[in-house]
Amino acid sequence: ALHQIEGVNFSFYNEDEIKALSVCQITSASTYDQLGNCIQNGLYSPEMGPATQRDRDCNTCGLNFRECPGHFAHINLCVPVWNPNLFNTLYRLLRYKCFNCSSLKHDRITVKTLILQIRLIQCGKSLDALKLQERLNGCGNIGEENDIERKKRMSEVLRTYEHKIRQLKPAKRLHIHDKSTLNSLIKAFWAKSPVVHQPCRNCGAYSPGLRKVGHLQLFLKPIPAKNKRSNDVRGIFLREYDSTNGLKKQRKAENKIEKVQNGSSSSDEEDSGNSSSSADESDGVETKEQQSIANDKNKSTLLSPLKAEKLLKLLFAQDGEILSLIFSGATVESFFIKTVPVV
Repeated sequence: ALHQIEGVNFSFYNEDEIKALSVCQITSASTYDQLGNCIQNGLYSPEMGPATQRDRDCNTCGLNFRECPGHFAHINLCVPVWNPNLFNTLYRLLRYKCFNCSSLKHDRITVKTLILQIRLIQCGKSLDALKLQERLNGCGNIGEENDIERKKRMSEVLRTYEHKIRQLKPAKRLHIHDKSTLNSLIKAFWAKSPVVHQPCRNCGAYSPGLRKVGHLQLFLKPIPAKNKRSNDVRGIFLREYDSTNGLKKQRKAENKIEKVQNGSSSSDEEDSGNSSSSADESDGVETKEQQSIANDKNKSTLLSPLKAEKLLKLLFAQDGEILSLIFSGATVESFFIKTVPVV
């Protein structure tokens, strides 16, 4: 019987799959010995197949140089590195993460709404997924209800749809318009994300910003002084970026600027008879010193892959359900590389 291809999915090998398919682990930095033979567990290990025609038959399949298809090995890295294919996605996730409650900065009703909408689309109910948002927006005297009444009404609507989804079965396949509706809902969800200078809609904390340099480095930007004070008033001290330490560094930098300014004013009084050209040169030196101090104050902190992995694990622990739905079952390990296949 003929079968029709309904779709193609692409994914990455995880660490366990690579090790299961690998024939050996590369542990030696040397390739050949003194006699020109391939070293065991080197880059041309005999388990990977003959490297040249004069080599012996493959230790894995027993075939010669012409017939052996080749087998790949693996290298275990000491620390994880960025997955270059998902680096931009990781950057976006960490920007939308709250560094205090370790969840997405969206309010819980928005997160729960998208989860139910994706579940409805997976069951072939794209129209019901769109109607869900209309019911949440409500009708009639919506402007007269307060925040408590609005949240209560929305929670009742979400519970109704959640009960309805339990009685549905997943669709065998999604049509093009279903996938288009799904992509538009996910895009609208990310568009609702609070920007960097806005607080988390769950705990009210301000998080440090994030800066990307190429496809290799991420930096945590300092929290502005106003937002730091707001965190301190709420009793929020971030482990990833301590707001109190940030204020101390800021005060030291301000004191240093004041000393530079006081020194320049005293020097002006003593050297009042100097020419205007020398005064302009001293002013130029002052501005350079002040700019260097300001740059030191605004320096960013390098975010290593190991630290980013810990932050992402906390995020998946809080909002793993919606993230797995948005990224089709992706896990924390998908964003990092710990085992490298060697062909």
